[in-house]
Amino acid sequence: MPGLAPGARPRDIALLVEAYAGLWTGIGVAVGVACSLALTRMANGLPFGVEPGDPLSLMAAIAVVALRYD
Repeated sequence: MPGLAPGARPRDIALLVEAYAGLWTGIGVAVGVACSLALTRMANGLPFGVEPGDPLSLMAAIAVVALRYD
């Protein structure tokens, strides 16, 4: 298969890419959650019926971002 390092199996390359993408996705989710929790006071009262730090809203936003590139 052209483009692979000698001795590399396609499965190993796929696992490496998935691990790298998962690492950056996890970092992005962690930074996003931290920023959203820090900025909840600024947006307090904008969405009706959603409290600052609402776990359901945070999990929904994480799911949308994480599954967006499926």
